[in-house]
Amino acid sequence: MCKQGAAGTTEYDRRTRASCRAYPYTCTSGDTVSGRPGKLADARAFREGKAPIRERITCTPQEVRHATIRMIQVLASYGLSVEDCVRAEVVLAEVMNNVTEHAFRCRLPGFLSVSILRDGRSLCVTVEDNGAPMPGNCLPQGHPQDLTVDLGDLPEGGFGWYLIRELTEDLCYQRRNEVNLLTFRLTTAEEW
Repeated sequence: MCKQGAAGTTEYDRRTRASCRAYPYTCTSGDTVSGRPGKLADARAFREGKAPIRERITCTPQEVRHATIRMIQVLASYGLSVEDCVRAEVVLAEVMNNVTEHAFRCRLPGFLSVSILRDGRSLCVTVEDNGAPMPGNCLPQGHPQDLTVDLGDLPEGGFGWYLIRELTEDLCYQRRNEVNLLTFRLTTAEEW
């Protein structure tokens, strides 16, 4: 159960706490090769665009870190270039960390599902979670930060959505049946 908000909390904080509910998670973007969430597709089926790489985790910083590492290792073993693996890792880590930090503020057990499907030179990514909705049901704009300031005045955060928007295509967010659904495409720099 969520703790009661302290005096001075914002309307978004109150809405976030109010919308935090634990419920059985259902994957809505397809089945895994094995039929069980968390299993990885085999290399041939993935390369042919027939089976996704899929991870389903409990949404904690440690699980996000481990899932990101696993997905990037699999992409690399399937032949994705180092440059494209780095881009994919930045985007996946930013997206999944945002879910952990913002969608699950009240620290209830939450689930995060990531599916990556190859489509020619693109990786089609679907991220689902059962956390709180985005403020206003819209993606943050993500503006570049001013880096011409003194070192001590550099912002501590605020780079995530700008990076995500710069590195992806067809970025789309929607809320369906109390599930956040984020989809995007990562175009690879080289054929693989």
